[in-house]
Amino acid sequence: MLSGSTSARWSARPILAAWHKPKVPEIPDSEAMNKRSVGSGRSPAGSQEPEIPPPIRVLYVDDEPDQLVLCKYFLEQTGVFEVDTAESPKAAFGMIHGNSYRAIVSDYQMPDMNGLEFLRRVKGMGIGVCSILFTSFRRDQVLSGGIHAPVDFFVQKTGDARAQYDDLGQVVRDAVTVREKLSHLKPARGSAEPEQKDV
Repeated sequence: MLSGSTSARWSARPILAAWHKPKVPEIPDSEAMNKRSVGSGRSPAGSQEPEIPPPIRVLYVDDEPDQLVLCKYFLEQTGVFEVDTAESPKAAFGMIHGNSYRAIVSDYQMPDMNGLEFLRRVKGMGIGVCSILFTSFRRDQVLSGGIHAPVDFFVQKTGDARAQYDDLGQVVRDAVTVREKLSHLKPARGSAEPEQKDV
């Protein structure tokens, strides 16, 4: 009897162990979760990417083709700008209509119309775009007699391509940011004159 009961106890242990074995929850495969998230249009937890703002659309006007190529290259490689170019004010006027530029950059000395006159006409169109004069001339040579030009910013070309386009890019960003912030504010007394900044 003793041996029989002992045998019974030992034979019962594996059965009880099977009855009380805890169930291990199934862990979803991470790759499968990612596939389901992509299929549902949702990002997996912890993988949300910050929203990338749209590029700043810029029109650059200069009668020198090399300057147009360099400006477009250096500004667009930052990933911040999308640059269209025009070799004359006449061509630029045709591009302004139907395009939502946030800044217009112009050289000063051009054959048919100088940059100041071009930007003055752009301002008269009332499209609310930032205007930037970009020239190798000094400010006192261009704005003689203290005449206020129809420009928001003045940037001088230095001859160092990377440095001058870095400066131009920063000025364009600042000009667009300031103008768009001010556009949401109601002026208390009339309208303020645009700030003119030398770089």
